[in-house]
Amino acid sequence: MRRLGILIVILAALAPGLAHAYIPPASFIVGKLAEKRAALNLSEIEVFMETGYGASEPVVEKLLLKRPQRMRWSRVEGESEWAYIYKDGEAAEVSSKGEVKRAKVEFEPIVEVLIPKAQAQDPMRDEYLALMRRLQIDPQSVSLARFASRVAYVIGASAKDRDRHQLWIDKDSFQPVRVMFRGEYQGKKGMWDYQFREFGARETGDAFPRVIERLFDGKVVSHSEVEKVQAGVKLPEASFQLPGVGSKAK
Repeated sequence: MRRLGILIVILAALAPGLAHAYIPPASFIVGKLAEKRAALNLSEIEVFMETGYGASEPVVEKLLLKRPQRMRWSRVEGESEWAYIYKDGEAAEVSSKGEVKRAKVEFEPIVEVLIPKAQAQDPMRDEYLALMRRLQIDPQSVSLARFASRVAYVIGASAKDRDRHQLWIDKDSFQPVRVMFRGEYQGKKGMWDYQFREFGARETGDAFPRVIERLFDGKVVSHSEVEKVQAGVKLPEASFQLPGVGSKAK
């Protein structure tokens, strides 16, 4: 009986390691991600948050997201408004003076990862897999890593590899928690790192992360903390209208 008791203790100690030994293929993991996001049935959401940029004091901002492929990120500056508007692969930054900068955008993580075009599970899975191909995220490379005190599947690279495109998906909730990809910031090319933390928080539920942090080449560009999320709101299409190049926004 004593030997049996020792064996049981040994097996119990090994159980967590055995549970983590099997890593499912990327197609299964992405399928579970699609299942999770599709079940939320998100089409239009309004997000209220505070964002810090570098050492500056956090500012109150609002994020509007609408399917398909629409985003408006804005804040009040004095008596006017700054806004970043994204729609179907194109973006415009409108300064508080009304000056407009237009750009083509190859990948907008907040839109494409959190609110993909598809609404049903299977088409959404296919969309995520197509996104991985577009970003050249290697589905054959899947590992486990710790992220914000939790465990995540890392698709596309090892956890220590910071130079390859990769998608991180929480092992238990199957929420998207991180995406890393090459891009540009202030005229410099480098590696973007978007981190989505604290899904399931009181302020956001499963619809949205409570914290969004954007890093470029390892340095924090912005840190947003969400205070409130409203889903199912009706967002006018005019909110996502892209002003013309060199024009003054009205």
